[in-house]
Amino acid sequence: MAHPITQKLILHASGAATGDPTDTLGHTDVTFQINSVITASGATIKIQGSNDGNVNWADITSDQVITASGATVVSVTGKYYENVRANISSHTDGEFYVYMAASGFASVK
Repeated sequence: MAHPITQKLILHASGAATGDPTDTLGHTDVTFQINSVITASGATIKIQGSNDGNVNWADITSDQVITASGATVVSVTGKYYENVRANISSHTDGEFYVYMAASGFASVK
């Protein structure tokens, strides 16, 4: 049985940014919390996954358009990605933090 994990993907971002790749350690249920501070127009943030050693990244969530201060939660369940990252693709204002919590476990065949 896998133990749940939590990670910080992006901290204090006040412009376009790509978070460092984060190993999901085999977890298949991953929840992302996007916190925004002092936001009026905001940013577009997406969560991406890679299964090829971080060479290619695919969007695993739809664009999260954040237009106010507060928290937004996005979940990806039942899918395995070796690594995930947060990507702030456009930014108008505000400061952003993205956190990940993972549970569940991919079966090995």
